[in-house]
Amino acid sequence: MDSARLIDLLSTELPPVRRLRPPGVRALGWLSVTGLFLGLIIWANGLRPDFDTMAAQPRFLGETAAILLTGITAALAAFKLSIPGAAPALRYLPLLPLAAWLLLIGKGCLDDANAGTLYWGISTHCLQQIGWTGLVSGVPMLLMLRRAAPFERLPLALLAGLASASLAAFAMSLYHSYDTSLIVLVSHGLIMALLTLGFGLIGPAVLRRRI
Repeated sequence: MDSARLIDLLSTELPPVRRLRPPGVRALGWLSVTGLFLGLIIWANGLRPDFDTMAAQPRFLGETAAILLTGITAALAAFKLSIPGAAPALRYLPLLPLAAWLLLIGKGCLDDANAGTLYWGISTHCLQQIGWTGLVSGVPMLLMLRRAAPFERLPLALLAGLASASLAAFAMSLYHSYDTSLIVLVSHGLIMALLTLGFGLIGPAVLRRRI
């Protein structure tokens, strides 16, 4: 094929490229849809029976705020990093609220131990609920990130898994009661870690856009 014919094909027959919206706008779109999805789940299950009591406790408010911020910052970081030239340090943005959540949960474990009410267990209900809601909300994020044809796919996949798992855990804390903080740490922490690692394993393949 000669050069003139190639230029003619490129200029007349290829579909126009649609410019992506800014990363913040795309992140807000995903967060809005995910928030609606999780809101419907909370509405279907109803708020936890002890919600009024828990909402008056600073530690519970701190825990829920920290895990919510973990999900939001992970989503923002993922969409920002999908654009070439973004600061690599953005991938560490959700670590601060995640560390705050872990510290607050750890404080709860110490309080339970001092009160003689500390015991551990794994809530299969938590594993199932956070697992499927995180998966349902996380896969669309991967597909949205894929449109940017990112070069560093592993960090984006991990952030997508962390974002979806954290928001699912936040919703779970509003409609499901727990006996001790250790159960929250084990059950929520376990499924969040599994989802994040799972996205890290399969996400890069999903993000590999074929041009």
